[in-house]
Amino acid sequence: MHDFRFRICGRRVLRVQGLLFCGAVVLAILLGWCSLLPAAPVTFRFDAEISEVQGDVVALNLPFPLEVGLSFTGQYEFQSEQHLLNLVAGLPTNEALVRLFIGNSELLAATNFGILNDGGPKDINGPPTVPSSSISLGYFSLTDVFPPDLGGRRGVAGVGLTLVGPLGVLSVPEDILSVAVWNELTILRQLGLNFDRLGTVSARATIGNFVEVPEPSSMQLFAAILMGIGCYRLYFTERNKEFHRKRAFNVFPWS
Repeated sequence: MHDFRFRICGRRVLRVQGLLFCGAVVLAILLGWCSLLPAAPVTFRFDAEISEVQGDVVALNLPFPLEVGLSFTGQYEFQSEQHLLNLVAGLPTNEALVRLFIGNSELLAATNFGILNDGGPKDINGPPTVPSSSISLGYFSLTDVFPPDLGGRRGVAGVGLTLVGPLGVLSVPEDILSVAVWNELTILRQLGLNFDRLGTVSARATIGNFVEVPEPSSMQLFAAILMGIGCYRLYFTERNKEFHRKRAFNVFPWS
């Protein structure tokens, strides 16, 4: 009896190992296929609070109350890590998208240039600025077209980000790919908003922390789902077989 049950158990283990090996091979192939797809986008989400408002806000008839103390969220969306690096290196590249979620409204803007370690805004009448690390992102148009074409959706005429922190936090351009570096720039965290082309209505906001939003590719997601379904079916198939084996053994015990 024991030899017979041992042979059954051995075949079962080999069958399970074979299925798991095949599943691992399929997963490796799918992940390799994913590596050939375009790079995943990079999205940094943030929270902010309005600290200053200038201009005739009522005349713009905004769908939300633009006032000091107003909290909102937003996010910077880059097409890939290389897109972000090209942006701050001054290389020709596509614009990055900025989304602002204020009240029940979603406003859009664009960013087409970035500067690293310029020290942030400077007061020409004040003392020299202390050397520091910084990230500056904004939008510049040679044709004075504000806001840029956003597919007919409501946009903001201009959004400018300034993050300044201690010297050494941002030592090489690749550091900008880490959201932790964005959060270490704590000396100045400011977002400037222009709500009309002429800049007659503007606001400043204090930025909180940034959070990177995961953006898995569709093939990676498909591979994970496929592997999960395979493991699920394997587990319950083996449980069902084990149940019937025990039931058969109890009805027809061998000796």
